[in-house]
Amino acid sequence: MPLNRILPAGPPRAYRTFRAVRPRSSHTRAATCEEFGCERWTSEWMVALDLAQPNHRKMAEDIARGPVKRSWRLVRLPGGQWVEFHFPPGTPCFAFQLGHHRVPIRPPVLLAYRGDWRAQLSRQVPMKMPEWLERFAENQDQVAQRVKRG
Repeated sequence: MPLNRILPAGPPRAYRTFRAVRPRSSHTRAATCEEFGCERWTSEWMVALDLAQPNHRKMAEDIARGPVKRSWRLVRLPGGQWVEFHFPPGTPCFAFQLGHHRVPIRPPVLLAYRGDWRAQLSRQVPMKMPEWLERFAENQDQVAQRVKRG
């Protein structure tokens, strides 16, 4: 999905950009629900499925007989086509199964450069946290002074 950005009032050279990036492949690893702090791990959670829909029927089959064994309680709703699978606390969620839970394994790469998202006017050079924080604070002070002056 494309980003929807407000066009800045000034040209790119009027801005500085500070970024902290953590590439998924090199700076994170897959994690369990417990390590990730998944809300579903700590409390009961539920999935409601309409068995009249083929993709929901397939999901219900995967839950009941799929490769990942989970404890669950089935509740059939009035009308017969809707069911709820209730999972007790401590049951891994589907995001875990899909590899969406990730935790950091190293600090982010800290970058600062002239320009904004429209044009990067200087090279991005990785920095250490103290220098990055100092530059960021100086930039914030300059912005505050300009706003004060009008």
